Order: sequence, then structure tokens, then C-alpha cells
Amino acid sequence: IFTLIMIIAQTPQITTVTAEVSIHKLESMDVRGGIYTLYIIADNGYMNVTYKSLEKYTEPPSINVSININGLKKWAVYSLTNRKLLYGEIQDWKIYPLWIPKCIKLNDEIPVYNYETTFKCIVKNETTIILSHEGEKLIYDPFTGVLIEGEIRLDGYGKLQLKLNKTNMKIRREYFDDLYFDWETLTLNLMKLEKEYANILKVYSIGKSVLGREIWCCEIKASESEDGVVLIDGGMHGSEVIGVKVAYSILERVLSEYNELQSIGVLKRLTLIIIPMLNPDGVEMSKYSPPTPSIRLKDGRCNANGVDLNRNFNYEWSAGGSPLYNSTVYRGEVAESEPEVKALKDLMQKRKIIFYVNLHSGVRQIIIPAYKVNPYLNVYANITSILSNIFGFEIVRGGIYGGSANWCLMAKGGPALSLIIELYGGGTNALNVDWFLFYNPVDDVEIRKLTILSYQATIQILLNAKKWRDMIFEKTLPSLPLESIKITLITIIIIILGLTIYVKLRKSQGRINDKRSPTKPPMSVEAKFTT
Repeated sequence: IFTLIMIIAQTPQITTVTAEVSIHKLESMDVRGGIYTLYIIADNGYMNVTYKSLEKYTEPPSINVSININGLKKWAVYSLTNRKLLYGEIQDWKIYPLWIPKCIKLNDEIPVYNYETTFKCIVKNETTIILSHEGEKLIYDPFTGVLIEGEIRLDGYGKLQLKLNKTNMKIRREYFDDLYFDWETLTLNLMKLEKEYANILKVYSIGKSVLGREIWCCEIKASESEDGVVLIDGGMHGSEVIGVKVAYSILERVLSEYNELQSIGVLKRLTLIIIPMLNPDGVEMSKYSPPTPSIRLKDGRCNANGVDLNRNFNYEWSAGGSPLYNSTVYRGEVAESEPEVKALKDLMQKRKIIFYVNLHSGVRQIIIPAYKVNPYLNVYANITSILSNIFGFEIVRGGIYGGSANWCLMAKGGPALSLIIELYGGGTNALNVDWFLFYNPVDDVEIRKLTILSYQATIQILLNAKKWRDMIFEKTLPSLPLESIKITLITIIIIILGLTIYVKLRKSQGRINDKRSPTKPPMSVEAKFTT
């Protein structure tokens, strides 16, 4: 009992936060290294702004900004979390003015240049954000947060009337307007779902991303006593937004068909938890990071710290991923360093997860995690047979590295199954055009097909997860027949009684010997050990 109490006391607690939160209070800016913007100055000239990543992991995450005004250069390093100047030559900008938080609403006031100078949001719509201060107006793009036009103050130059002329950002507005979610849109949609299905759905935060975005967790609790949890997550790699779409679509359809599912026994003894977007900062960057994969794929894939979340879990952490910061599979400075990873791990440890699905894209595959050391391959044969018939994907033997599916299967503690589903791969031709097209379909028919197949797979998992879990227990905890247990207990009791009688006889014999030989010297230490 004491041990159980201690385990409960040490279990990580999840801070539940209803989805009805203020989503516009972020102070961060979503810009990464490799981006440049070219502004035309009204009175003749230009200002070129380039953004460079630092060459190492930093806290807070930072960006090196270099401005070139008609050949004259200045630089400074700013925090991504609050736009604050950390060090450098642009001392006039204590707060960075050329990029603002996107989640701002009408009448909000935010600092520009410094904390004493606040601008008020007087216009916020789908195409424009306008900030105003004592007659000055600055116009920003709500999709990226970048300055489009306005009069900017800069020490030594006075006021510069700027207008954005060119950038290497790939603005994927049409994809996110019509097909995919960014974090703000997802948040608003989850609020609506929670309100519509208040008796079924609970939406709460399990933590925050590096830049302060809530990581939403959607729970449909078992209608009867809970016998386990099926967990699905998407958007671990922010560039793979099809996973976010599929995860949300599964949630939406399960809710709409909840009564029918109950009639066939689904979600009576199992709880379904879906985390649609584990890496919201990465998703935000996927909206407009440059299209060339060799340059900027890392910024959407990784979190705002530049860490690949699927290489940061504490299972064979040093064996997988890369120790190099500039790598797209950078594993972090230490295992489980990232807040997104900690949030997912804490949830898994707190709840009775019996099946975990990790959604990705880049190829079309069903991956068995940690294949070489996986102790449940007989169970996986049954799982993959069912799911491959649904998707038509090849089954692949997964490697050993610090991924979430590997950690869940091999290191979480307590038998739990996990699976990686790679939903889509656009092929090399797509990669040469735009990395986004390599990871994500932009055809509505293709997207709908994937959401339907993924829903069917989810229902099969919910129907079979308990059976698969029981197969694990049969393997890890082999049961004995009742008669064998009785015989074993009787044998143990007889042995204990025999030992007790033997010890008493030896003590009695020792007392007799002591009386017969009172002058016998004590046995040496060496002899005692030999005996």
C-alpha cells in the first residue's frame, strides 16, 4: 500500500485548461533562419533583412537579424519567445518591430520598439493587421506576422517609410485556408466541438510549446468503467500537417457517430485521446517557410528550439538522431529536453495507455517500432494484417532510436502497444518543387480518402486493442493452472516449516555442545565463512 501511495504521489499531474482561453496573448514571433525580406524605402533605397539561425541550441530560442540599408549593415539577436533584444548593434529596437505575434485581436495593445511604446490593433481581418500609435500606422500580414508596410524608426536613420517588395517565403495560404489547420484555426474548431459535444468531449491542455502555444488534448471517455486508453497524435513533425488533419477528422467523425459506435461496443470500456497538433510552433512555420528542402525543411519539422521531437525521447536517445544542431534530425542536448516531449510523456505515464498511434507522412507505410528488439511480434502480425488491408500500405520494420513509439513500447513501463502510420508521400518530383508537397497532399479527394481510411483503422484499433493488450499479458505474465498454484503454495509452506524445525534443532544441538565443551575456543572468522 505504501509503495502504491508513493507511485501515485510521484505521478506527473496534467494541468487541465479548457479550450476557452485567450489565444491572442502570445508574445512570440514565428520566424526562423534562412528567411529574407527586401523592403523598398520611399525616399529611394532599400532595406534587406536576413534571418539566421544560431549555430547551437539556445535558451530562449533566438534569431540573428541582419539589416542592410543601402549597403550599411547592423545586426542583433532577438528572442523568439518575446521579440526582446538579447544583444547586438540595433539598440534602438529593444522589441523587434518587423515581426509580430499573429494571434492578436482588435483593440489589443502590444509593444513595438520598446515596452514603453505600445501600438493598438485597430484592424484585424484575414488579410491585414493594422497597428496604430499617435498617428503612426504599421501594416502586418496576419498569415505570417511580417511587416508589409509602414514608417519604421531606426537610430541614425530617423523614420524609414518601408514597403515589402520581395521575400523567399513560400506563402501557402490557399492550403491552410481550404485544406489544413494552423494552430489558431484548430483551437477555434476545438472550442466549437467541445461546446457542441459537451457531454462527450473534454478538451484540455497538457502543456505549452516552446513559444507558448497550448498543446490541446481531446478526450472521449469510456461510457462504462475504463479498461484502457487508445492514444493518437498528429503534427509531431510540424511539416507533416496531413497528420493534424487526419487526427482532427477522426475526432470529428467519432463524435458525430458516437451513438452508433456505442451500439457496437466501441468506447464503452476504452477511452480515446487525440492530440491533433503536438508541435504547433513547427506547424506555424510550415505555412510559409522557403520551399527548398535542403535549406529550410528543419524549421517546420522541428520545434522552435530546432529539436526533432521524434528523436528526443529517452529510449536509445544517443543511438538515434544527430548531435549536430543544424541536422533535420537533431535529437537535442539531452533526452526529453523539450516541453512538447515532456507533455506527451507525462500524459502517457499518467494514463493507462494500451495502444498508441503516431501519425507521420513522407511515405506510405505502417511501421512496427523497434523491430529488432520488439518482444510482441506475434501480436503485431495480427495488428498489421488488419491495418494494411485497410490502407494498402507496406509494412516496415522500424529502427531503434529516441522516438515516441519506441519509448511507449519499450521504456514506458507496463505493456503498451504502439504503431507508426506514415500517411502520405509525394515522391521526389514533389520534393524538388516544394517540400510541403512531398509530405502533404493538396488534392481534396486524396485528403478525404486518407481521413476515411484512418477512421476505419481507428475503429478497428478500438475494437481490438483490449484483445491485443491481453495477448501481451499472456506473453509477459504466463498464468498457471489453479491446481499448480495450490501445489506450489503447499510446497512453499512445507519448505518453510522444515527450515524452521531444522534451525531449532541446530540451536538445541549447539546448546548441548556448549555444555559438554565449555573450554572449546571460538571458531575463527575464516572457519565461519568456510562453514
